[in-house]
Amino acid sequence: MFVGAALQNLFSVLSVPGTFEGLDYNQRRLQRREPEKQAGPVSLRRQDLNFRKIYYQSVRRAELMGKQSAGFKCDRFKPPLGLLLGVLVFSLSSVASEPQDTPNTETVLQAARQVVQDTSFATLITIDQTGQPKARTVDAFAPGADWVVWIATRPSSRKVTEITQTPQVTVHYYSDALKSYVSLMGEASLVSEIAIKKRMRRSQDSKKLYPNFPDDYQLIRIQPTRLEGILPGFRGHPKTWEPIGVNFP
Repeated sequence: MFVGAALQNLFSVLSVPGTFEGLDYNQRRLQRREPEKQAGPVSLRRQDLNFRKIYYQSVRRAELMGKQSAGFKCDRFKPPLGLLLGVLVFSLSSVASEPQDTPNTETVLQAARQVVQDTSFATLITIDQTGQPKARTVDAFAPGADWVVWIATRPSSRKVTEITQTPQVTVHYYSDALKSYVSLMGEASLVSEIAIKKRMRRSQDSKKLYPNFPDDYQLIRIQPTRLEGILPGFRGHPKTWEPIGVNFP
């Protein structure tokens, strides 16, 4: 659609007087001579001289503008090629500078959930007391409809201590099959209510892992603030590689 508009601009320039000569000029001249004959010999000569003057000025102007493009030759058609190219470049650059439509948030989240569902294990990233990020593989609960993520661990684990000091964490998912990833950033909190532990406990949270359940069973709840990712259909910015992102309220 935009290229068509650019071509329309080119053809509109082609209609400017002074860009045609030869047969086109003779046809226009013959069409004008019929009413001129009724005006008498003196008036006819004067109008003919004026017309010739305008014609040669137009041809000269077209030839000068045509020299801007070396090697362009045509006996009967000499458009101002430099002007035409300028119109085309301006039209195409205007199209390129137009902002792209903002992706629908729900569409982005659906693509992100596809990546999460294709990932067996996630990576939880926390910050230790020295400011060093620490990453480990975790068997996270599937994100809810609100993208809240739960993780079960032992109260004695380092991640619990680090979350107590710095609650800002990231949960990272990578799908090799989709060649995509999701980074879910948010704030973690520790949940120790026994009723919630019993309700949330999964089959894989076995007695072997937590022999003193519920005392040695610690839940981590992560409230998301932002999601980023390279997703199916959203491959990131072509120059900066910045991933698509969604902020949560």
